[in-house]
Amino acid sequence: MRDKELEYRQRNIDRIDRTIAALVAERVRVTYEIADFLAVADAAYQGAPGAFSEDAARELVGASATLLPCASLAQVFDAVATGRARSAVVPVENSIAGDVPGCADLIAGHDVRVAGECVRLIRHALVGSAGATVESIRTVRSHPIALAQCLNFLRERPWMAPVDAFDTAGAVAEVVAAGRPDLGAIASCRAAELYVAVIIANDVQDRADNRTRFLLVRPGDDVHMTIEERDT
Repeated sequence: MRDKELEYRQRNIDRIDRTIAALVAERVRVTYEIADFLAVADAAYQGAPGAFSEDAARELVGASATLLPCASLAQVFDAVATGRARSAVVPVENSIAGDVPGCADLIAGHDVRVAGECVRLIRHALVGSAGATVESIRTVRSHPIALAQCLNFLRERPWMAPVDAFDTAGAVAEVVAAGRPDLGAIASCRAAELYVAVIIANDVQDRADNRTRFLLVRPGDDVHMTIEERDT
């Protein structure tokens, strides 16, 4: 009788041990989930992966940095303000299209400072889904600043209607997802490769020396520096 009672209690201990082990494993899993949720990106940028701003961010904060893509420049600055990103990389001006609308106002309206900059050569390509050709495309999607850099190409092809998108790389993703030969996007060759799009025409920007200036922006720490102050 005592042997059966001892065996019963031993089985209970084994069951409790298995429960404890399962709870510990669950606690570890949830801990990692919390760490992922609370992780702070090294830099935020506007656009989808494959955007020119992502390339600039890699140059300014490092190839292995963790990056946070955002749908708008306002969201980029909000990410820095709320601590979800340690910095932001934003385009401020282009040699063809001029100043990026709203960027200077966002810098002035947040407690941030300019901590670095880079100027990148911007080469645009016309891309589409499989089967798309220059003749078949009727709508070209891209960021409005990118479209402004390719006006000559579009004017020479009046059957192509430019349509604003939130980002160059995001436009490629949308075009590939649609899978229609009448839709195209203007973006980088890297974005075309990333989203498995077809490159229909290379170097569609108005000038070969098309360049964009990007700024690295960090929390202010009571140091305020405007674009004009940095340029003087």
